[in-house]
Amino acid sequence: MRQGSKERGSYLVRMQCAGPEYLSRHEAAVKVLFYELLYDEGVIDEIPPCYSPDKPKPVYVSENVKAYWDVPIYVDQQEVRCNRVDARIVNHMCKRVVTLEMSCPWVNNRTRKDEEKTLKYGPLRWELRQQFPGYEVKQYNIIMDALGGWSRELDVMMRELVGGRSTHVLRKMQRAVLSVCVVDIASLLGVSVRTSERRLSELSLRARPTYSDISDQALDNIMRNILTEFPNTGYRRMTGFLQERRLLIQQLGNFWAFT
Repeated sequence: MRQGSKERGSYLVRMQCAGPEYLSRHEAAVKVLFYELLYDEGVIDEIPPCYSPDKPKPVYVSENVKAYWDVPIYVDQQEVRCNRVDARIVNHMCKRVVTLEMSCPWVNNRTRKDEEKTLKYGPLRWELRQQFPGYEVKQYNIIMDALGGWSRELDVMMRELVGGRSTHVLRKMQRAVLSVCVVDIASLLGVSVRTSERRLSELSLRARPTYSDISDQALDNIMRNILTEFPNTGYRRMTGFLQERRLLIQQLGNFWAFT
């Protein structure tokens, strides 16, 4: 790694894009899935590309389907304090209500975020069952971490939602998560946006989940060892070093390609 890249490398590995950047990642990823579901329901005729800056409309209506993007659900019960999911689709023909709730946490927080989302919107699911008696109400927690990894559980959920296209859709969502901060990455590394975009396009982002359970402390220790033992070495020559420590985060290599 080049001299002076310590902060850059550490930031890229640990990037969570909190604040506005986090929201951009969050929205970019979940709208990919939302458009796919709208297409399946026959609400839209074509699916925008994953890099499209267009934002979904608040409401989509067809003969049997009504879909909402970031629209609060009006409820009568005071117990329902959290009434705004990322998206929801009501299919009156199938008598089914699907809610989508997206999160882009750090790598080792995926399970905790899933549990938080399920608990947080429990009262809302109950309210939806009252509003739509006889309908199946199901909440899907779409948890894709800040490095584009996901769990086996998300694999199963995506197959339920989009069938055989699940891997393709996950790959598009992964690209959205990793590509949305191109300008920030370019600024951080001191390169042009064009160079940053070119390097991103060269990356082979395989649609494969990362099931690492590495802790923040362990990742910090690995970073310190890398910066000490390999001060002038790129990621490719450190592959053996990382494999010895059973580091199973494929995206580390993708980000390291910039340094």
